[in-house]
Amino acid sequence: MMMVFGGLVVVLAAVVWQMINNNANAVPEQKEKRKGVPQAARDILDIRFAKGEISRDEYMTLLEDIEDDKQFRQG
Repeated sequence: MMMVFGGLVVVLAAVVWQMINNNANAVPEQKEKRKGVPQAARDILDIRFAKGEISRDEYMTLLEDIEDDKQFRQG
């Protein structure tokens, strides 16, 4: 009986440690999403480019679009 209880404590400790470790190593954009804080378009674009999801040409085109939109909104 004591062995079973000891085993459960070890498993529970491992699960808690894993959850804490995953949160500490989370990418900043994942932490932002969890907090419900919206990200700036430029931040999202930079992350996508860094991950290799978009090419340099796509990045530059989208960056221009973001800057144009930003200037349009400012007047």
